[in-house]
Amino acid sequence: AAPNPLTYMTAGIAANLLTQLEKGVEVMALDVDNVKVEVEIAFRYEKAMTPEWTGYTDTVTTHILIDSDESEESLEKLQEMALNAWVAGEGLANETEIVPILVVNGEHWETSGGKPGVVVSETSVVNEFTVTERADEISPETLEIGEDFPAMDEGFAGDIGPDGFGMEFEVVALAETTDDIESPYLQKITVRAIQENYIPWVLYADDSDNPDGIQKAPSSLEYLTAGTGLCLGSQLNGVMMQVADDFRVEQQINYREENVMTEGMSGYADYIASYVLVDSDQPEEVLTNTFYLAVRMCFAGEAFLNETEMITELYINGEAVE
Repeated sequence: AAPNPLTYMTAGIAANLLTQLEKGVEVMALDVDNVKVEVEIAFRYEKAMTPEWTGYTDTVTTHILIDSDESEESLEKLQEMALNAWVAGEGLANETEIVPILVVNGEHWETSGGKPGVVVSETSVVNEFTVTERADEISPETLEIGEDFPAMDEGFAGDIGPDGFGMEFEVVALAETTDDIESPYLQKITVRAIQENYIPWVLYADDSDNPDGIQKAPSSLEYLTAGTGLCLGSQLNGVMMQVADDFRVEQQINYREENVMTEGMSGYADYIASYVLVDSDQPEEVLTNTFYLAVRMCFAGEAFLNETEMITELYINGEAVE
């Protein structure tokens, strides 16, 4: 077992905002006891199992939790700074250019093709630091988690009509600091897809610029990039393998930060290039149509391609700010 693509994506989104909040606390020299981020992302399929199968990201609901005796005005300013610098949030809230590129029968398959393998452990350890592990539960302080979306019964495909079926589910992530002296922006993210048979995970993200050593864990934007690429790969696995012997996704997202560590800091997601490399003897038209079906099915791509509704609430010492 391992986290699914949307858990990586949601974890990256939550961790990236927490980093900006922590930087804002430093810039404004605020006395803050604790800061956390809770994120719930609502995803949706329409007309699944039909040629019009489409995936959507409907809303990103974010709760910022701050424990501090600073004034409400100061903490609202901190929130505004962090949201402006939130690279992931800017990419989701605005239309981002995505260029899907299909490459058929390149010369690399003898050395770079898919290989069978297994997940040998649910715990990932790098340089004696645990990066990923199972969690017992996920318990947000302010978000209300709904019922699990039920698992599909065996043989459900026989009950699908000509219009396919729809599904709606959420992924929830809780990001909190680890107070690591060596890596000040090392964060713990507990995340779970709210679906039957999906377990919660703990991931660690490290946005620290550590000149004396390497990151202890992937950065928040690495998780976000991996999650979006894996999301496309997951959709391709369902449709492309019907017409191809092998495929690979190469995802590039161009991020940008300006005025870092100042009150005018800002973040952007400028451009996404999604390369899909296919090994197949099928006609190019068949592969192209299959490729664009998978692109349309991908929740993560739709989240960046279109403007996603962003809902943000601030909590100070456990109380919501109106």
